[in-house]
Formats: sequence, C-alpha cells, structure tokens
Amino acid sequence: MVEIVQLAVQSLNERQRMAVLLAKFEGLSYAEIATIMEMSPPAIKSLLSRARNKLREILKPYLQT
Repeated sequence: MVEIVQLAVQSLNERQRMAVLLAKFEGLSYAEIATIMEMSPPAIKSLLSRARNKLREILKPYLQT
C-alpha cells in the first residue's frame, strides 16, 4: 500500500506534489507553504484541495471494501 500511495503522489503535478509533501509530511501550515511556494494562502488551500481530490480518485479502487 505504501508503494501505491507513493506512486499516486508522484502522479501529481509538481506544484501539487510539493504542496502535499509540505503539508502532510513536513506539517507546515497554509501560510508557511504559501511563503515557500510564493503563492497566497487561499491559492495553497485550493491547490491542496485539487491534489487531495486527485489522490482520492487514484486511490479509490484500493480503499473500497
């Protein structure tokens, strides 16, 4: 399952992948990610929302019981 999740994250575009990694694995806030990525916090929130939706779609077959 770890490999499947890694492949799903790798399938994201570069900005989405970076935002997800900073949020989930580095534990940074929207404001901190926005500073690093030179974007506004609302733009980061939107970017992460799209990334989560894409990951949810990719992982859906593996999460259904």
